[in-house]
Amino acid sequence: MKAELIGKFNMVGLTRLPFFSLILATPARGSEVAAILLRVKRGDHAKMTAKSAQKRQTRKSNKGSVLVEVLIALAILSLGISAVLLLSSANQDLKVDSQTNNEALAKAQEQLENMRALSRQDINLVQNCDDSSATKCSGALDPFYNRKVIVTDIDSFSKQVTSQVTYSIGSLRPQKVELSTVVADWISVLGGDTCTQTLSGDWANPQLLGTVDVGGDNGGTDVDVLSKKAYVTTNPSGNNKPNFYVVDVANPNIDLPILGSIDTNPSTEAGLATVHAAGKYAYVANMSTVSQLQIIDISVPTSPTVVPSASLKVTAVGDAAVGNSIFYTNKRVYLGLIKSSGPEFYVIDVSDPLNPLAKASFEINSRVNAITVKNNIAYLAVPDDDSTSTISEQLKILDVSQADAGVITQLNTFSPNPATMSGEGLYISKDGKTLYLGQGGANSSNPVFFSLDVTNPNSISPINSKYIGTKVDGKIGITVNAIAVRSNLAFLWTSDTNLGFQIWDLNNLGSPTPYAALNTQQTPTGGLDCDGNLVYTAQRSNKALQIIGPGLINATITLAVHNAAHDPITAANIGDTVHASVMVAGTEGTPAGKVDITFYTSSDNCTSGGISDSSNPFALDNTGVVDPSSNQGPLNAGSYSFQAHYEGDSIYNVGDSACKSLIMAKATPTVSTTIYDNADGQAVTSVPSGTVVYDQATLTGSVGTPTGTVNFTLYKNDSCNLSPGQVIKTDSGVDLISGAAQSSTYKTKNGDKPSISYQAHYNGDFNYNAVDGPCESLIVN
Repeated sequence: MKAELIGKFNMVGLTRLPFFSLILATPARGSEVAAILLRVKRGDHAKMTAKSAQKRQTRKSNKGSVLVEVLIALAILSLGISAVLLLSSANQDLKVDSQTNNEALAKAQEQLENMRALSRQDINLVQNCDDSSATKCSGALDPFYNRKVIVTDIDSFSKQVTSQVTYSIGSLRPQKVELSTVVADWISVLGGDTCTQTLSGDWANPQLLGTVDVGGDNGGTDVDVLSKKAYVTTNPSGNNKPNFYVVDVANPNIDLPILGSIDTNPSTEAGLATVHAAGKYAYVANMSTVSQLQIIDISVPTSPTVVPSASLKVTAVGDAAVGNSIFYTNKRVYLGLIKSSGPEFYVIDVSDPLNPLAKASFEINSRVNAITVKNNIAYLAVPDDDSTSTISEQLKILDVSQADAGVITQLNTFSPNPATMSGEGLYISKDGKTLYLGQGGANSSNPVFFSLDVTNPNSISPINSKYIGTKVDGKIGITVNAIAVRSNLAFLWTSDTNLGFQIWDLNNLGSPTPYAALNTQQTPTGGLDCDGNLVYTAQRSNKALQIIGPGLINATITLAVHNAAHDPITAANIGDTVHASVMVAGTEGTPAGKVDITFYTSSDNCTSGGISDSSNPFALDNTGVVDPSSNQGPLNAGSYSFQAHYEGDSIYNVGDSACKSLIMAKATPTVSTTIYDNADGQAVTSVPSGTVVYDQATLTGSVGTPTGTVNFTLYKNDSCNLSPGQVIKTDSGVDLISGAAQSSTYKTKNGDKPSISYQAHYNGDFNYNAVDGPCESLIVN
């Protein structure tokens, strides 16, 4: 039998398994069969018969042993196969987990790359997103993965970006992949354009924000904003008056504080024409023949100082030309003068701000009103003062790529209007392909605003133009002194005394009226700068700096009441502790600012009993949320309410959330009663006639001990039946003391046989409902 089994196991390869030795170790049966046959041959039949019987019995026993051994072997085999299957399954799970994790990593990395790309366009485009919210992340949605990007401002030019991808493997295995980086606007850090192209707020209704007064007859000539500080230049009317101011514009909605100021030309009345701040220095065009360029150290805002070694005179002795315009980029200052006997345009190396070096110059034969430079191409707004020229030129285009070698090459000019016109303001798009030119002069019909295609500076072409008349009669063209362009809107700082600030829709320049306009209340006298979402203008004295922002739009303010588990609720149990959660959302990005929360303790409609949260005001996080407010409670039963007040920001109006009511329902206490023998104070259920007894009620509740009063009623029956004539007596308004009250005593009598009964009624308090106790019967013998 063993050989037969081995043969079968060999067929499936089991004999090669180490544990099969258990089967092979079974005693051989072949020798036993041979011995039996030998004994038969010798005739020992009787003995063989006896032995045979014994062997049959042993064989049966051995057969059972073989079966057990086989079963054990099969069990071990099954365990081995199960282990292999489990390992295979686990390996497969690991492969799936690894693949899923890699996909999540790829999605997280993709979002980081998207944010890096946006930061190169405009750092302000880097915003929060969440696939589970209304603000989805870019790219195709995947129901298995949730992508979320959290953006935290580090400073004006850099942001911390955290990319998260969450997913679940089964219901009990939530997973998260998180990557983080920092993106920065390096061009702006170095003094580039800090104006965001993302329009926020209601620019169809712009509003005047903060201003600064620098004193009479000391109007602003220019302004440049960097790192929440505005650098304002002025042209004072007398000696020893500051002509350079550092203004704190971190909060644009207030009267702006002056941090510091300086008179850079203390011995003369010379003012400053324009300014460009970069890093720790401000570069100014000085209206003095002594030095047309001055460099001011602004590293200490409260104490700006002129760098003596950096004051540079670029003109020859006897030349009366002074500084008139300036532009800074990539460690170069581009300086424009009024008309000079020599060159009016200079390229100055300021890689060492303490030792500026003039590298090249160019004869314009006219004053230079404005300069902008992109990709080594300089654009100059000029009037045509060359009496020998037959062509008027309001724009010159110069190649300054070889300025370090002393070479500047004129590439092109733009001459749309007669010589009576003058190029005044310039702005170039971030991609360097579109130039905007503002003009002015004696004019009744010629355009004063142009958009030009300068993709190829050697061959520029007009895109669009606009004649803009004054508000009074429209027959006299205004002067466009300065320009900023954002998205489809052009922000113009003009000579119109009634509507000095105008916004025109570039997609609808054919409109006879601007997209929006403001009377800034003072005559525009200087430049304009855009920083972030706000516009800064320089104008006459008592408002030398004026900040202009968009009209405010309404935010959506949502308040929810949460319990201790952070679940939203509208009702709760007495003794619970609650808090508020507030979300402020809007259509123009995530609102910023602060929220004040009021908790009303005596009304469900936010009208009375208001208590200001001890932690007010709460700052909104970068998702526009405050959660949690301070805890309120444990609370008694009653009506409560919460309301949030949003303080607003530069885009969103102040506003209030809807009143959120909270009902704390009264609880029902437990009433237990016991009848006592007045003589010994023992509880009784049966007494002889003549025994003096009383009833006691004890109340317990879920929160604190119930207070108030109890009414006791004694009945002539054993069921507390209120039928007429069944009440023996009533004790009303018995005060609870530590949750217990006693009725007055009663002496039983024969007429009470066979039984009477007591019932207590609790009258309730501020936390607990009124409730009846059980009916207690007392047998009277």
